Amino acid sequence: MNGREFIRRVEVWAKTHDVICRVTKGRRKGGHQMLDVADRRTFVQTGEIPIGTLHAMLKQLHISREDF
Repeated sequence: MNGREFIRRVEVWAKTHDVICRVTKGRRKGGHQMLDVADRRTFVQTGEIPIGTLHAMLKQLHISREDF
């Protein structure tokens, strides 16, 4: 899964759970975006996301793997 697909899926999840979701471009050089879901935050890379990193980002956002 790449970063864009991850962000799209989190936005759909947030909409179905009535949670605010906001994406902000990185403030510095590099290919990362900041993703805020409710009061949680994670950083998403633009390329392919390794499975371990994907699970860590879901954990940071308090989204279960089954819901995702």
